[in-house]
Amino acid sequence: MIVDLSCPIELRSYELLNDDFGNIRAYIHLYNLADKKIVGYSATINWYNAITRARITENISVDECEAAPKNDFKLVHSTLNHAKIDHVEMYFACVTYEDGTEWRPGEGDLIEIGEQMQLSGARLDRLREAAGEDAVQYPQVQKEYWRCVCGRINYLKDDKCIRCLRDRNRVLKQLNHRAVMRQGEENGKNRKRQAQKKRAWRGVLYLLLALLLLAVLAFAGFRLGRDGADFFKDENNTTDQSFYSWAYSFSNMSSL
Repeated sequence: MIVDLSCPIELRSYELLNDDFGNIRAYIHLYNLADKKIVGYSATINWYNAITRARITENISVDECEAAPKNDFKLVHSTLNHAKIDHVEMYFACVTYEDGTEWRPGEGDLIEIGEQMQLSGARLDRLREAAGEDAVQYPQVQKEYWRCVCGRINYLKDDKCIRCLRDRNRVLKQLNHRAVMRQGEENGKNRKRQAQKKRAWRGVLYLLLALLLLAVLAFAGFRLGRDGADFFKDENNTTDQSFYSWAYSFSNMSSL
């Protein structure tokens, strides 16, 4: 695939859908790499079949566009599907900014890049844990460019990714496959240590609660025993006083 690294519009992805009339519609995901709003552009679209190499070429012009700086925007375009196409490429001839200035391709900015091998499953999860949710692949360094974890191709001289603004040295040193695997292992060990600490604190908490419960039960038992003894003592004193009072009254009655 041929890429113009100076172009302010990047083709990120696309989806091709067929209708019942032999047409194919492309939903093309684009990205404004510039710091200014894009209001129009002209481009060449190559529709092709990856197996037969059959190709359809169209020139398009978009005059009403509202592509905010450093942001996504879309192009929806249809064509006849005589070639049974399954791939799309776009090459931009002119990009117009909101202030009236234009970008046009220069000399020496075209490079050929290979297929982007994007990750999936556990490997992608591990990379995103280290790099962020927009990461799709491990970084690469080629003769003419370096590829960021977000998938963007950048000049070797660029110290930051033009799309995500990640630092080149950090990406290449800390987010490569070996560094991410090592960081993943360290994170796993940290999570294991944290889980062990939580279990230890939980055990201490349960022990304290058990001791507190035993203390409450012991105190309750002590109070209950003391109150019971006082109760029986009071009962005995009351009985004795009643007996002596009855005996004294009986004695008085007998003297009469």
